[in-house]
Amino acid sequence: SLGGWLPAPATTTGPRSPVVTIWATRDGYRPAAVEAPAGVPVEVVFKRVDRGCTDTVAIAGRDLSLPATVRLPPQRPGTLRYSCGMGMYTGFIKFS
Repeated sequence: SLGGWLPAPATTTGPRSPVVTIWATRDGYRPAAVEAPAGVPVEVVFKRVDRGCTDTVAIAGRDLSLPATVRLPPQRPGTLRYSCGMGMYTGFIKFS
């Protein structure tokens, strides 16, 4: 569950969260599978390389236009799936 999901604030105070960067290309998300630490907040930065279906991402029940930064609350070990708005391209974040 991603309860407490919030867009990343423009400025932060305190220790910086780990950051995962994912590139949106016309052929999908790269890398398609990434790892992040479980149990701590994580920032996921989606950057757009090409225009196309991956211009939007569905993550945690929300659709976002790219570029976008998502701040995820601490996650349990496991895998979070995300996809483009049409569900054609997917990616995974493995928390461990």
